[in-house]
Amino acid sequence: MVGGDGALHGALDLVAGGEVLFGLLPAGTGNDTARSLGIPTHDVDAAIDVLLAGHVRTVDLARTGDSHVATVIASGFDSKVNERANAMRWPRGNMRYNLAILAELRSFEPLPFTLTLDGTPVEREAMLVAVGNGPSFGGGLRICEGAVIDDGLLDVVVINPVSKATLLRVFPQLYRGTHVDLPEFERHLVTEVTLSSPGIVAYGDGERLGALPLTATVRPGALRVLAPPAPT
Repeated sequence: MVGGDGALHGALDLVAGGEVLFGLLPAGTGNDTARSLGIPTHDVDAAIDVLLAGHVRTVDLARTGDSHVATVIASGFDSKVNERANAMRWPRGNMRYNLAILAELRSFEPLPFTLTLDGTPVEREAMLVAVGNGPSFGGGLRICEGAVIDDGLLDVVVINPVSKATLLRVFPQLYRGTHVDLPEFERHLVTEVTLSSPGIVAYGDGERLGALPLTATVRPGALRVLAPPAPT
């Protein structure tokens, strides 16, 4: 398939858990699935070489109801920004997202979340909660730094309340994954999680999943894909 995370998201329900061998040639905006798999995202020839090498890797997916997610399920500040950006007609590209961040930040307050982590309820006031099958979303934002796409687990990341100035400062750190050193960073490894927060919508692979509550369950080995061998 030629495309990005959104195009892959649209195909996952058709191939998850089956014997179909999937080849991904990244040509989207984010390409976080390809990035997690080690498929080159800025070199078409190198990406084609990966497909031609024929190495098969079996990786996990997250399942939410009837939908599957390969990268990250996002809820909270980032999903509210997505909702605002999707409603804007101008400008196009990343600038629209940047303007949506600034607009949302003016009125944003920490959100009440109820998380059920493998059956254990946890209450949090949080800026955002992300569920990672892989480490990144949004074109390399490593919100779930450390997540492994074939470990049979989901990484639940909570960013606990911070000031608006700190939130703006933290966002660039997501590209490096260094936000994990912040005291407001919280991480849980689970096989199933339910997220609930009034009025909040979740996004998965950059696509709108719908309003919370939402339950995500890991599906180990649900996707067979042509990719480089896993790092050792």
